Amino acid sequence: ISYGEKQRSCMICSKIESEYIPFYSDEDFIIEIISESEKTARITGYANLRRNLVIPSEIDGYTITEIGDYFFFGDLSLETVIIPETVKSIGVGAFADCYLLRSIEVDENNSEYTSVDGVLFNKNRTTIIQYPNGNWKVHYKTPSSVTSIGKYAFYGCNSLVSIVFDGQNTINYNNTMASVINFYS
Repeated sequence: ISYGEKQRSCMICSKIESEYIPFYSDEDFIIEIISESEKTARITGYANLRRNLVIPSEIDGYTITEIGDYFFFGDLSLETVIIPETVKSIGVGAFADCYLLRSIEVDENNSEYTSVDGVLFNKNRTTIIQYPNGNWKVHYKTPSSVTSIGKYAFYGCNSLVSIVFDGQNTINYNNTMASVINFYS
């Protein structure tokens, strides 16, 4: 285990915060140790960009329970991602602005998340967490169970023209509406 400086930049005010955290790096992923005693970790980075990525449930004895904030943000190669059963928390904007991302799949035994047609939801399908940017549909109809939209859930979805909620209300979507959709939570 090594210690390294991690810097975070606020999306709104651009303030940069630094902290020293324990981390481990293998040839594909960088993880932050959440709990040494429980052997849990958060994925915070990865190398070897690829189109199809399977997030491992474990890396060198640490169970992957979290995906960090903005983890994949702006990745221009990612087309599909598969989330394991062990992930219990996904950071804000983790998949935002990934223009080629067509599908986010979740292990069916995951207790916190699920996906429907490649769209990421919380397990009971009441919150849309991420609509994949590379899904080039112009209209999207949410399942009737949806009651909220996660922050940045539709960020960068430039092909969407409308989103229909439960067949009753339609929100027209264009670049001027981006802030309404992206920041509603």
